[in-house]
Amino acid sequence: MGSSLGKFLVVILCCSAISCSGQNNSMTKEYTGEEPSIEDTLSIISKIKNDFEKINSDTERLRVVTRDMEGVSSEGGFLKLLYDERRLRKAILIAYGETGKSVTEYYFNSNKLIFICRKDESYSTSIYDHTQPKIKKEEENRFYF
Repeated sequence: MGSSLGKFLVVILCCSAISCSGQNNSMTKEYTGEEPSIEDTLSIISKIKNDFEKINSDTERLRVVTRDMEGVSSEGGFLKLLYDERRLRKAILIAYGETGKSVTEYYFNSNKLIFICRKDESYSTSIYDHTQPKIKKEEENRFYF
């Protein structure tokens, strides 16, 4: 794994840890130990969804950098980084396996991780069988920060 790629993955993990640790940011109120209200939670998720839609609608103008990801899974994969000038806006990690595929999308706003969407597909057979594998199971998880 290249050193710049390794650094990127470390940054992603650190951002995730910081985002999950109750840090105060511009979208959340100061942490008081109480559960946020439904209205506050829905407002935060709505803002993140708006940012998500804006990033995805701007992909044509974003600069794309693609890296091979040997060793990340049994069948390899790649990392696609989308930049607005020098700011990372979106990263897509695709990992292939013998019996499935995983696509994880990371979204950033103001250099902060705001959203992760992970989609996993399981195939009915191995990719090495002589038949075209069919998707047996799909699972999607969303994480808002």
